[in-house]
Amino acid sequence: MGTKIFASLALVLSLVVASPAHATNITYDFSGNSSGLGTGNLGVSSASVTSGGLNVTIDGFDEFGAAGLLARNTTNGLGIVGEPGTGQETNQVGADANGGEALSFDFSPTFVTVLETVVFELGREAGSLNVFADNVLLETISWTETTGGGNTGNSEIAHTFTAPIAARTGQVFKFQAVEDSFRLKTLTVVEIPEPASLALFAWGLAGVAISSRQSAR
Repeated sequence: MGTKIFASLALVLSLVVASPAHATNITYDFSGNSSGLGTGNLGVSSASVTSGGLNVTIDGFDEFGAAGLLARNTTNGLGIVGEPGTGQETNQVGADANGGEALSFDFSPTFVTVLETVVFELGREAGSLNVFADNVLLETISWTETTGGGNTGNSEIAHTFTAPIAARTGQVFKFQAVEDSFRLKTLTVVEIPEPASLALFAWGLAGVAISSRQSAR
């Protein structure tokens, strides 16, 4: 009896550790028309999108950390509505001396592991953005200056997250401009079993196992 319980406990713990590698990847594509969002200035600072049955709430923030209006381009994805006269920074996630604009993706109450993202960059200057997982810096995505200037050299940057699974698992992920500007085109995640439920189940099995061993004595 005790052996079976410990085997079940080991199975539960293995699900917590290995589930991202076996679950189905979910990709949110914020370009095209599949996202269900409007185009241009969306007029809101928060919106929800569902893909693969998993809902995510998207929040926009300006360079001061206040709510920023979301914008969407059907070719290259999500940005933040810029102030008039900012040229190519308009409707992108940009940074200036006051700080960096940001896009936040809230999967609560679900926990997910981020796998990869595609960001669009106008190609004029070198730049970078920081990605945070539950307010902890996860990784920095950087790009180099391309030749041509103006609107030439536009590029999509596919970034695969390489941090340990535990570090890139959470509920809220924020993409914040550090230098230059970008739009976020896609985000791919994998849903994991709810840690709280699995932990409670695991502790329950452990308790039964301990009781069983004590009774056997």
